[in-house]
Amino acid sequence: MGLSLTLKNREYSLNYGPKQLQYIIGLEAKVEDLQAEVKINSPRIEYSTRENSLLRAENFSMKQKLRAMSGELVFKEGSPLI
Repeated sequence: MGLSLTLKNREYSLNYGPKQLQYIIGLEAKVEDLQAEVKINSPRIEYSTRENSLLRAENFSMKQKLRAMSGELVFKEGSPLI
């Protein structure tokens, strides 16, 4: 039993190095893929962020105009017609 266990351990050790190397190569390939994806998506995210900021500013401005118009309408409706 002791000899067969030693042989199995030795076999495992011999296979471990190449398996670990293959695993690391696979991880490096995934990292490269993800880096390429980031390179593609970063400009899109920046554009969307700027566009979102512009739209939020436009929305805020329109809400202010709407409030001002609503106030004018209430003021006009409350005054007597001449």
